[in-house]
Amino acid sequence: MTENKLRQIKFGTKAETLERIKPYLTNSEIPFFIVFNQLEVYKDLQAVIDKILLTFNHKDIIIRSSSEHEDKENDSKAGQFLSIPLKGNYSKKKISDSISLVLNSMGVSKGNQIIVQEYVPAIAMSGVIMTRDLSSGAPYYCINYIESKVDTSGVTSGKKGIKTIYVYLNAPPNSLTSPRIISILKMVKEIESFFEDCPLDIEFARDTKGKLFTLQIRQITCSSRWHPNVQNSVRAILPILKNYLERISIKGVGIIGKKSIFGMMPDWNPAEIIGVSPKPLARSLYRFLITSSIWNEARASMGYKSLINKELMYIIGNTPYIDIRKSFNSFLPSLLPQEIGEKLVNFWIKKLDGNKELHDKIEFEVATTCTDFCFIENNSNELNKLLGKKGFETYYKSLHSLTLSLIEDACSSKFSKEIEFINQLISYKEKIDNSEKSKNPDNLLNVLIDTLYLCRSKGTFTFSKLARHGFIAESLLRSMNDSCNISSSRLNIFRQSIEGVTTELIRDFNKVLAKDKTYNSFIKKYGHLRPSTYDICSPAYYERTKLFPEISKSTNKAINSNKFEFNEKEYNSIKKLLGNFCKNAISPNQLIFYISESIKLREKSKFEFTKLLSYALTLLTRWGELQGFSKEDLSYIDFNDIIYLSNVSTSDDLFANLSQKIKRAKDSYHDCLNVKLPHIITNIEHIYVGTMSDSSPSFIGSSTVSGEIIALNEYSDCSEDLHGKIVLILNADPGYDWIFTRKIIGLITCFGGPNSHMSVRCAELNIPAAVGCGENTYNKLLQKKTTELNCLSRTISY
Repeated sequence: MTENKLRQIKFGTKAETLERIKPYLTNSEIPFFIVFNQLEVYKDLQAVIDKILLTFNHKDIIIRSSSEHEDKENDSKAGQFLSIPLKGNYSKKKISDSISLVLNSMGVSKGNQIIVQEYVPAIAMSGVIMTRDLSSGAPYYCINYIESKVDTSGVTSGKKGIKTIYVYLNAPPNSLTSPRIISILKMVKEIESFFEDCPLDIEFARDTKGKLFTLQIRQITCSSRWHPNVQNSVRAILPILKNYLERISIKGVGIIGKKSIFGMMPDWNPAEIIGVSPKPLARSLYRFLITSSIWNEARASMGYKSLINKELMYIIGNTPYIDIRKSFNSFLPSLLPQEIGEKLVNFWIKKLDGNKELHDKIEFEVATTCTDFCFIENNSNELNKLLGKKGFETYYKSLHSLTLSLIEDACSSKFSKEIEFINQLISYKEKIDNSEKSKNPDNLLNVLIDTLYLCRSKGTFTFSKLARHGFIAESLLRSMNDSCNISSSRLNIFRQSIEGVTTELIRDFNKVLAKDKTYNSFIKKYGHLRPSTYDICSPAYYERTKLFPEISKSTNKAINSNKFEFNEKEYNSIKKLLGNFCKNAISPNQLIFYISESIKLREKSKFEFTKLLSYALTLLTRWGELQGFSKEDLSYIDFNDIIYLSNVSTSDDLFANLSQKIKRAKDSYHDCLNVKLPHIITNIEHIYVGTMSDSSPSFIGSSTVSGEIIALNEYSDCSEDLHGKIVLILNADPGYDWIFTRKIIGLITCFGGPNSHMSVRCAELNIPAAVGCGENTYNKLLQKKTTELNCLSRTISY
């Protein structure tokens, strides 16, 4: 018999498993505990209480369940039974009541036990570790933890502050730099050695001195649904991704900055727009319309630095990443001396590397991309140290001159060129209306290609410019709040007075409900909108049969159409600011016009270019129907293949080749879904260590569901009709388990992680879920009626 076989430990109840492994652990320890079986408690509860008092002498303890039905191979019942902590000086009655509650939660069974365990003092870190990805079985250690002195139940109850890290099972040593994570992995690997080829779910804690404690060990119960080849697949993909990352990290001609850095959310934010795992068509359309070149061409036309290689987005696995070094380069004024630009880009990269939580806020918190009323006050000390006094003066003069010229040109022209381009999109759309009715595939393809080329040259180019103007406008507004006598509430009222597309949509929506506007007129105007703009599988409004539920008008907020005007005192404060900012070269009225129109036109241009994009997807859908391709098939086509098809003569072989490409793309896409990647990559070795940003939910399963949202809280009546609904709750708490008896189709929680109670339950019951979407998404969903939960592309749309 091998040494490994001799070391193997059999699972029992929670208490039995801990007792069996306790003597062998060297990298962690199990807090002291005693065990009572249910019969023993019922026979002489007083003797049990006396033994607890004698053994622990009023030390902090926790009374835990150890059910014979818990931690089984096919059903973990994670979090289903109670654990009750007792702080010192507890009474006999408190012990008695706690024991009764724990026993009652388990029900009557002769195999049930209770554990009375010494509470780990001074907890600095606690959490749960899965030795495989819960949803897919991918070969990662998933460490879900809280860094604070909290109750160790914090992870399974979904409390705030949870962090998640995925470490590839065979990650090279240099891929990890945190001594804490290294010590935790050492602990886990030792425990694994006692349970050969068995995926584990381990609860742990770490005290303030760095000592590790193992609190529970159980089997992961949903492993039977994992694909048997998932480990080999990930093992094969990771070296390919690493080589690709090395290649795209090479500094191109004209690019300054020593180090490459990639992120899912900076600048053009693909994680938000197309999702963390977009399919080939969506990501290739996003690339064609924006990130291949238009983004930089628009900035260069405004006076920012022009790049030779303008590709901004790279797909690593299925995940779109922004080349942040290029993004930083593009924020430099075109005439800025290179040596100053080099220092700035390196400084911004270093700042982001040390503050990765700013990855989705680089234009406000990391880089300086325009001047505002507080620029010198906020940046002079830092940039004087970096650039020297003369260097700072040169940079400020260059950036300030660029900012002023953009504002002045926009005010003098009244955005006439941008408005002209928007109108060209509108008139073009009117000309091609009903093209989707054509039965000629070649004609459909030609209109489709022409539409997207126009969408790029007039639509996304204009939107890119207006997005930059909108950013400058927002920077000016924020600095007005900091530098003059205008309150935040007044500035917010000013913002709300800027009526954009969303205001129009809500007003028109209310008119339809009031029967003051027809459904058809609403759809003609807004029917192109779809929750995932670039996803051909996402139904547009015109495809949704229940866009207008039978609800009262009062459920929709009234639109405030009152015009806003700054009062005399506020107006004079703005005038004084502008005197210092530009020697009154821009008047207060011009500034107000610039801010209002920038914000309004940015949304208008997006609305119109997405109308063409959505129509192009409709044309492609029609073309696919004629050629025998479903929407799902088409979602795996790269847009370059569509362009190629339009430039060559068609043949059966050509379409057979396209079918083969679709199949290969599907296989590759699904294989890459199992790879866990970080939200920001600052080192090539990070390819082996995946992380979750604070607001990135854990998606359970790979299904897509859409439907009505029903929000529940702790006071909700359990008789709620949840059949066919997507449930929204604040915490991933076991107290909500009753929802699983109501045939819900999906679950979204504000807080929680991949190892929390609801993640485990949804994985076991095969219910699509997004656990831990974050407060921003949660609060938005509270205001919505319906949502689409797409666990495959990892998006929540509404």
